[in-house]
Amino acid sequence: MNNSKQSEYSEMIKTANNLIDAINNSKTSFRKQLWQNILLGAMSALGGVIALAILIPIVIYFLSQLEWIPAIGDFIKKIVDHIQSIK
Repeated sequence: MNNSKQSEYSEMIKTANNLIDAINNSKTSFRKQLWQNILLGAMSALGGVIALAILIPIVIYFLSQLEWIPAIGDFIKKIVDHIQSIK
């Protein structure tokens, strides 16, 4: 091997070692990852519940405004009446 190839390989090995060190330093502990994932899942579920709590009354309101359409008016009226009877 000539000297330029050796220096090229040496630089590649140094770069690979630096990359491996960066990956090893960025790893967090298993417990920390576990808690982060649990909190992420809980916040995601909470966000979904809040979004549905806002979205469902809006949909019900708009469905109740569609009663004047003859083809689907009776069907929507039954749905709205059923939902309001559950409250």
